[in-house]
Amino acid sequence: MIQANGIDHIVLHVQDVSRAKKFYTELLGMTVYR
Repeated sequence: MIQANGIDHIVLHVQDVSRAKKFYTELLGMTVYR
């Protein structure tokens, strides 16, 4: 079985960018690099 070391990038299509950014950064602790 292949073992993953991490995730390189994720693309999300959303209607409200600022709301989605707030959710993923503030609630899930993800980092925006762009």
